[in-house]
Amino acid sequence: MHRRNVSGRFSSDLRALLIADFIRRVSFQSCSA
Repeated sequence: MHRRNVSGRFSSDLRALLIADFIRRVSFQSCSA
């Protein structure tokens, strides 16, 4: 059992969520502008 793999997957998922939220905000601002 590799715990590093689990932590890595968690960090990657968290990063993906942050990126998705950032893109969502930018696209929302561009549409509202």
